[in-house]
Amino acid sequence: MQGINVLLLTDDLLFGQAIEFALSAESAIAEVTCVADADEAIELAAARVVEVVVLDLDGGFADVAELAARLQACSEQLQIITLGSDADDESALRVIESGGAACVLKSDCLVNLLAAIKTARGGSPPCNGRIAVAVLERIRQLSAQGNALEAVELTDRENEILRLITAAYTNKEIARFQGIAISTAKNHVHRLFEKLQVNCRRDAIRRAIETGVRVRK
Repeated sequence: MQGINVLLLTDDLLFGQAIEFALSAESAIAEVTCVADADEAIELAAARVVEVVVLDLDGGFADVAELAARLQACSEQLQIITLGSDADDESALRVIESGGAACVLKSDCLVNLLAAIKTARGGSPPCNGRIAVAVLERIRQLSAQGNALEAVELTDRENEILRLITAAYTNKEIARFQGIAISTAKNHVHRLFEKLQVNCRRDAIRRAIETGVRVRK
């Protein structure tokens, strides 16, 4: 498989160089470009010379959600991963709502960041466990408040599948967790996608956040 072109967006020069050096040594990575300027990052994204953007939530950008949305508007194929401190849950959620694909904490190891980059390129939405819980809490809040968009009603089973998808479980892992066949797990995921009117896991999470799902007992 062709190596991944990564754009690291941060104004912390030392931190950025360290991540760039570490990722560049990995065989799965073709090239890492580190920039501190949001406009330069958007130009690179628009030129489609990068596939994955790692966005530093501590990077001094005024509105990371708006920045993520501008980056995402450059290309539907672009995947955005947030990298932040333990206090950045709200910012990470806002980026996900703007189209972000994944969240990694700075307290995690480099292996986790690399895995997130590789998984995001494949279209899955890996999230730190606590961020995944926060995503589901945001969905519950929107459901309780009522949203301008038509809410989606999920069964208990579908809600559990959504929770596992948010936690980056694969179909095989969902099957193992629920004690069902892989084919059955795939069918559950497919029906959830149909109900949410999406085609991938990242969009399923985003759609659930946008509408505020309702769980049918």
